Amino acid sequence: MKESLLVIPEHFLKSINEKQDQIIDLLKQQKDVISNEYITEAEARELFKRKATWFWQMRKSGILPFSKVGKSIYYSRKDLNQLLSDSKK
Repeated sequence: MKESLLVIPEHFLKSINEKQDQIIDLLKQQKDVISNEYITEAEARELFKRKATWFWQMRKSGILPFSKVGKSIYYSRKDLNQLLSDSKK
């Protein structure tokens, strides 16, 4: 395949680089939000001071939504906070 040489104005190239940097920053922020949004079951057990059986029962009964990736189980912080709020009522 033959390569071509393309000539573009310098200001256009700078604009592309700035937009690329903005996209990278947004992706990093989104990654941080997603990684902070979910916690592992081990972290949830420590936070709630409950055993794995209690979490299994909450999942089985449909009270606590979860996500499973491979053998690892993750809970949304939002769902855990909602469970705490509902239990106070």
